[in-house]
Amino acid sequence: MSYAANYYKTGDHKFDEFFAAYNDSEDIIKAKKEMDRLSKELEEQTAKYTLLVGKRYNAEFTPYEKVTTLSYTDRNSNTYTFDATTGSTFSGDVSATHNIDLDNRNGNFTMLVGYCYNLGAVVTRNYKYSIQSNNQRVSLKLIHEELIPMFENIKVTMSALSGNVDVNYRTVYGLSGYNAGEFINNFFGIDKNFGFSLNQMKSYAERNKSFEVIVRTCDDKSLMNKLLQFSVDKAKPIHEIIGCSKIDMKNAENLGVLEEFVNLKQRMANDRFYNRENFINNLSKTDKEWIDTVEKVKHWEEDLRFYTINFGGDLLDTLIHGYIGGEYPHYYAGLPKYYQFGKFCSYVVEESINQGYTNVRDFIKMLADYIRMCEDLNVTPTLYSSYLHQTHDIVSRNHKIKLAEEQEKIFAERYKDFKPWVGEKYIITAPKNSHDLQAEGDALNHCVASYIKRVVDGECEIYFLRLLNKADKSLVTFEVRNKQIVQARGLHNRAISEEEKIVLLKYCKDRKITFR
Repeated sequence: MSYAANYYKTGDHKFDEFFAAYNDSEDIIKAKKEMDRLSKELEEQTAKYTLLVGKRYNAEFTPYEKVTTLSYTDRNSNTYTFDATTGSTFSGDVSATHNIDLDNRNGNFTMLVGYCYNLGAVVTRNYKYSIQSNNQRVSLKLIHEELIPMFENIKVTMSALSGNVDVNYRTVYGLSGYNAGEFINNFFGIDKNFGFSLNQMKSYAERNKSFEVIVRTCDDKSLMNKLLQFSVDKAKPIHEIIGCSKIDMKNAENLGVLEEFVNLKQRMANDRFYNRENFINNLSKTDKEWIDTVEKVKHWEEDLRFYTINFGGDLLDTLIHGYIGGEYPHYYAGLPKYYQFGKFCSYVVEESINQGYTNVRDFIKMLADYIRMCEDLNVTPTLYSSYLHQTHDIVSRNHKIKLAEEQEKIFAERYKDFKPWVGEKYIITAPKNSHDLQAEGDALNHCVASYIKRVVDGECEIYFLRLLNKADKSLVTFEVRNKQIVQARGLHNRAISEEEKIVLLKYCKDRKITFR
């Protein structure tokens, strides 16, 4: 018998109907019904078990005060809310609950259920959930329960299925959405408002042994958060945590700048924040002097805000980094030579306002460029010019360094192995001589000519990024120092565009250098 004739009679082969043509026997139908019954029974028993276990606590347990709810919003922007303990629809006031938003119809969530004050710990539970198709209920299955000591770097987990208990040091989840106030107030017997979560509290308490001293004696929430961020190896009074005398702390408090002073001391203690050597060499001040400076800066910030002048969020930090150079001290090395820090700050702030600048950092950068060019030309700088932009531009135009024949050879030697890099739209070339660098500075109205001596001395190299179809027209100048692109600027010192940045990153990858 052949099926071929039938197969080729039509091109419409209904493959999907094959399984629909099954003839189920009575045994199969009966077995499926039994499976459905058992599945429903298992679901009901799981819900019952989860509810019963959710009410099981020992005598040392104190429940979390708020009801926890679960909210899910579907594609049609309909929101459904459930009781996290029973899984049933919640119809009360959600604003009075602790609500957990669910992103999907199925998944896991962790919730705080209470505290064990005798062990200085919180208790959490992790559930697997599934929202029913009619959105009237959420099925819950308890996965594990955790005891998390707040003053030790451990957690104890009990599996809901096996009952096995495991002590481990893994990352703690589920505490970031809960304010630490209820736990702290009950544990220490105090009554305060706290502006940080249980997750933050655990981090603070583990690395700051003065945690109790701070939460008991400090009433300002913002200041408390800053104090708790210090790493303290043993309990000590607040002035010792800050690193100052009681008198200086009180003085800062009376002047209304204690928080700002603490912020400064915290940064001064962090070697990664300020260049330690430059800070010590150029900014040696007593705590009293720093407090006076902080007070002045606070008033300056008010003035700058009034004139809508950007100062980077923290004016004192901007001034310190500008003065000692931050990550690039060689760019700003001239400033401490010519200015005391206080006079530098006054000049920068007042003249940023008087001379119409929109950003304090732009003023500092132009001042540093000006000082650097004056040093290259062996010219005495005008330290407090009321026309910095004009003064800078005049020096920049006069910054036409004429190299001796031997120096010009050295300049050219620096680029002898360089081969132009060509991309789809851009080309990167190098100057052939010092005149090319001067022409680049003139074309883009920036002070790249001041880098000629640095190229001769081998401190850096300067390269040009240009459009491939306009390879003779200046576009972007960039500096390479220690196999890193450390700065790149266009016309009038503009920042590079995103497209130009992508090109430079590709160049870095090809030439095996890095981009800062």
